[in-house]
Parts: sequence; structure tokens; C-alpha cells
Amino acid sequence: MNRTRLARVLTALLMILLLFTATVSAEETAVAPTATRDPNAVPYDYDHPERLLPEQIVAHAFVLMELETGDILMQRGADEEMYPASTTKIMTALLTLEDCEMTAAAEGVTLDEVLNRRITISESAVDIPADASKAGLRAGDSITILDALYGMMLESGNDAANALAEYVSGSQEKFVDYMNDAAGAFGLTNTHFMNPHGYHDPDHYISALDMAAISKAAMRKPIFRKIVSTLNYTISSGVRNALNLYNSNRLIDPGANTYYYRYATGVKTGTHSMADHTLVAAAEKDGVTLLAVLLFTNEYSRWADAKWLFEYGFTQYTSLTPEQIYNKDPYTIQATSFSLSDEGMGELTLAIEAVDPNETARITGPNADVQLLMESYRSYTTIQWTRGRQPRAPIYQGEVLGVMTFYTPDGEASKYNLIAPRDIAARTDAPLTLEEIEELARTDPLPLPPFSWDWITPPAIAFVAMTFAMRSVVRWVRNARRDARQIPKPKRRTYR
Repeated sequence: MNRTRLARVLTALLMILLLFTATVSAEETAVAPTATRDPNAVPYDYDHPERLLPEQIVAHAFVLMELETGDILMQRGADEEMYPASTTKIMTALLTLEDCEMTAAAEGVTLDEVLNRRITISESAVDIPADASKAGLRAGDSITILDALYGMMLESGNDAANALAEYVSGSQEKFVDYMNDAAGAFGLTNTHFMNPHGYHDPDHYISALDMAAISKAAMRKPIFRKIVSTLNYTISSGVRNALNLYNSNRLIDPGANTYYYRYATGVKTGTHSMADHTLVAAAEKDGVTLLAVLLFTNEYSRWADAKWLFEYGFTQYTSLTPEQIYNKDPYTIQATSFSLSDEGMGELTLAIEAVDPNETARITGPNADVQLLMESYRSYTTIQWTRGRQPRAPIYQGEVLGVMTFYTPDGEASKYNLIAPRDIAARTDAPLTLEEIEELARTDPLPLPPFSWDWITPPAIAFVAMTFAMRSVVRWVRNARRDARQIPKPKRRTYR
């Protein structure tokens, strides 16, 4: 090789090197910075979680929602368009489950039957970038829809997300259109999807508030809640080798040391360079269910962010059942005609029991609102007594003495039996109560015993005898007065 050719080769290599360096530099400058906490934020007070401040949260955009009411307890940047990363898969799971529910209804079969139907993994489903998260599926695998849901939500498999998208809509592109149509139907104004899994695209974004709305809808589905709260799952059928899936949400992992949160119930993590780390998490305590959406936070702070928000929320909201509210101030009634040996002197504090145990009602809201309702709950109730407000003994333990209807502030009605907690024996010589006399008069206003000469003859004889006696007395008096008039009276004389 002569010097001219060598110079040309070296020049070409140098240009390639410079081009490569420029490309790397361009990629590095495109990488978003790591999220950090506000350096001016006061330290978090673990002893007083109710004092949490928004600036103590690392996430650039976040929302804390109470799921029962949909109330927002704390937020920052809630309407900003952010990259969701793999939390996108919550929408994919929601739409897949809704499609399965519609199929089950149309065919008259159960949801479980539809979820256990098999889908074949296509070449396009596993055609994903090398750095994308995978469930480990291969083209030709035959797995159930339920398996694919677990693979997508636990292992965050983009391959599983693609497979579900193709099952629901026939292609990934059509499913993306479905996602955006659904976002519009939800009223989400700061959301746009480009794929079913969240792999980065500049036009793939969502706001924290929109993500909270999607997650709230998904959490209403029992099968979704079961999936996202599962730590481990194995796909053993229809694949070359068993796939052991592990949930990346450390909040639900007891082995995750300080990251574990005992009240956590799900739901989904996400990460890529432009989104940093994202998290949608849920937790339930004493009937209060909270949802935290964290967008653009870092790998470790997202767990603390979520726990601090949950601890704050649980100090702000209360959830009680009508039974719990009633038991704070139960109804007490006074029985009548009770045995004088009764230790409670006929007084009963009634127990309560739902007429339909399958119907559950809760009153959830800010502490002050629930406290006010507790203090005035009787104004939200009506009672239909089965034996009157003051039932007559005997009364037997377990006897239903009335039905109370509890009306929640949002207008829902729940019925509860009012039950005698103990026996009350009756007096053997107890007189009728005024209430019983009134009831007797109402049901039989002129009660007459059956006719019998045995009870009418003696009073009749006595009446006749008394009549004759009175006539004899009257006659004697008249005769005495007549005789007195016939005797002459002496004249009055005057002596001088």
C-alpha cells in the first residue's frame, strides 16, 4: 500500500471515529438528568407523616388519590405531559380485560374461561429492541391470555404487551389507535400513546392526573388487582422452558428490606433514560385505598416517595362501615313486662347485622367529614320495628327486633337487622301496657265475651231484688208522710 492510499484509509477511519464520537455525544446530551429532591426542602419527619410537604417528594410530577372518592390529596405538576415508560402497560391491561369481559358477555361464558384461552406469539410480538424489557416469550409459544397479562405486568414484558395488543385488535398499530380512542373517551387531555408498552417515543406521553384516572379504572377490576399484587408467577405450559416471573415492584416484596411497605397492593413500575423511573403504586389500610402516581423520579427515591405519600394520606382520610359507626352509639330500648329478676331491668342495647352479608358499604372521606357523620348518623337512618319500640317480654337472644336502613351521604341504602343480644324473661302477672291496650282497642274496639246464662242470671236476680227493695222503701216513706199530715196540730196560744 502506497502512502497516498494509506493516507486515504487513515482519513476515512478518522472521519468514522469523529462521526461515532459525535453520535455518542448527541445521545448523551439527549439523556434526561436524574431526578433529585429539592435541596431546600426540610427533612421528612417520620414521626409526623401528616406534615409531608410537596417539595419533599423527588418525583417531578405526582398525584396522591383516594380511590373510593377519587379525591386528590396532594399533587404537583399533575397536568404536565410526561413520559410514562412501562406504566403504559396499565392501559394495555385495562383494555385487554375490558375486551375479555365483552367477549364473555357476548358468548355467555365466564371471564375465567376467556382468560384461559390460548394465543400464539407472533414474530412481530417478539420483534422488540434489544434493551427493551422482556417476559422471555418466543415466536410460536402458545400461552393463555392470563399468562400474557402476568408476563406484561410482573416482568414488564414488551413482548407480552405486543401479544395482547395483537390479540385484542389484530395488530399493534390498531391497538394503539384503540388506546388513544379510549383515552379520549376517558376525557384524558394530556395523553397520547405510540405503542402498547411504553418504550420511548417523543410522542408517547401522559400526565400524572391522566395516569391516575386510568389506574383507578383498572383497580376496580378484581383480576387486575390480583395480578398486580402477585409477587411471583410461572408460565409453565406452551413455552419451551418454564418462565419464572418476578414482580419488579419492591413495595410488595417482604424481602426488599426498607423498600417493602406492608400496606402496598400493586401496581406497576417503569424506567427508561428519558423518563428516568416511574411508579404507580396502591396501598390499603383500614378501608382507605390510596393510589400514588410518580413520574420522573429516581430508582430508589420512588419507593420512599410512595411510602411518604401513603403515610400522609392515611392520616387524612378515614373509612368506616355502618356497623362501625353504629357501634359507637348503638340503639338502646326498654322492654316491658320483664321479670323482676332480670339484671338489666328490661333494658337492651341492640346488636347490628347486615341483612345481606354480601352487600358491603363504607363511608370514606376526610377525617372531619366522617367524624361529623358519626356524630349525627341517626339522621341518616330509619327503623322499622318488628314488635314495637318497647317490645313485651319474653325476648330471646338473636331475635330480630327491627330493621335499620342506613343511607350513606351519596344516597346508597344498606339494611341491617337490630338483634337482641340476650334473653329477657317475662313477668307472669304483668299488666297490659298502654301500648298493648291501644293495640287491643285498635284490633278489637268492642271486645265482648261469648253469651252465657251462667254469667247473666246472677246479676239479673240481684237487679230485680234491688228493684223490689227500692220500691218497698219508697212506699213506706210515702205512707209515713201521709199519716203525719192527718194528726192535728195544736193551736199556738199567747199568754199575757
